[in-house]
Amino acid sequence: MPKKNNNLIELPFTLPTLDDLDVAGKRVFLRADLNVPIVNGKLVSDFKLQAVLPTIKEIQKRGGTVILATHLGRPRGEEEHLSTKIFKPWFKEAGIENLEILENLRFNPGEQTGDESFARELRALADCYVSEAVGTLHRDDTSTTLLPSLFEQPVAGPLLQDELTKLYGLRVEPKQPFVVVVGGNKTADKLPLLAALIARDEAARPKAILIGGAMAYTFLAAQGVDVADFPIEHTALAGAASILEHAHAQGVAIVLPKDSIVATEGQQDSSTIAPVGHFPSGHRGVDIGPATIDAFTKKIEHARTVFVNGTMGIYTNPLYADGTRHLFEAIATSHAKSYVGGGDAVAAALTFKHSKKYTHLSTGGGAALAILACDDVRELPGLVALIS
Repeated sequence: MPKKNNNLIELPFTLPTLDDLDVAGKRVFLRADLNVPIVNGKLVSDFKLQAVLPTIKEIQKRGGTVILATHLGRPRGEEEHLSTKIFKPWFKEAGIENLEILENLRFNPGEQTGDESFARELRALADCYVSEAVGTLHRDDTSTTLLPSLFEQPVAGPLLQDELTKLYGLRVEPKQPFVVVVGGNKTADKLPLLAALIARDEAARPKAILIGGAMAYTFLAAQGVDVADFPIEHTALAGAASILEHAHAQGVAIVLPKDSIVATEGQQDSSTIAPVGHFPSGHRGVDIGPATIDAFTKKIEHARTVFVNGTMGIYTNPLYADGTRHLFEAIATSHAKSYVGGGDAVAAALTFKHSKKYTHLSTGGGAALAILACDDVRELPGLVALIS
């Protein structure tokens, strides 16, 4: 486990960084994670591009030539709308010159199959390797695991170093009360994180876990609550019941919605408040209700550390955004140290204009959850490749 040292976090392994590398006059393979949302051929968010920009500037300042590489989406073959060409105007406008951007790594099927020939092909392009691919640490992709092993000293960039330091900090006696907020869907994907948090030593264990969004209905169903026609993850019911049981045994409060905003499938302009246990048939939950907002925000007001992953409803629809907006505003304006991880949660934080008030917005997505949940760094292949 990492240890505190004069308010800094000492990682439980030696992480080589950019300061350990002489890049002057060298071609630097910079593996980033620029997997960003694109709609109608336009970038919806440049958050990840902004995050890697200082690293590009620093390498160039030190005399290195950057070869920027990333994946984008889940292409089937070479799909033009997922080409990395879309990034070139953005970096040009940001004042970056002499930047070589490789085509979408996933256009080559070898990126996700551990293809040695593809790794050697990429290796021939550069003299040094720097990783800023926080979002793929938990994946066994060729460019993040096999490729680094072909370089004498692969290193982590400052963004990756900062992410690891801050996220590992949550594993070391976070200031109590520590409150975790989870939402969205994909309940099964989040069960390992919840189980790991509940199993921690008391000093690092959350006092409360607030569950909203679509996943809340799976937990309510696991309690025996009638959720009517609301979609639930049947394969996650046993896991949710186990979480509820272990949380109770460990003294962790699982706080579920008291009410929901509900609407019919075709309803776009109106909704109804329904208390838990009295959900109308033919409806679905689209947001948490006012009583739940009040209960959740009171927990946050008393917290000293908050980690949030996911949203409370369909926040992209203004009619169903109140729960997510109120919750994120409460977190941003609280006195707690606040950490936001996961693509939807970060997007919501940026949408509601309080992004600068959070302690940390992670670029890691699912990898941020993996960093918090894993017991052994060997569970994170992209990190092992840098430290082994």
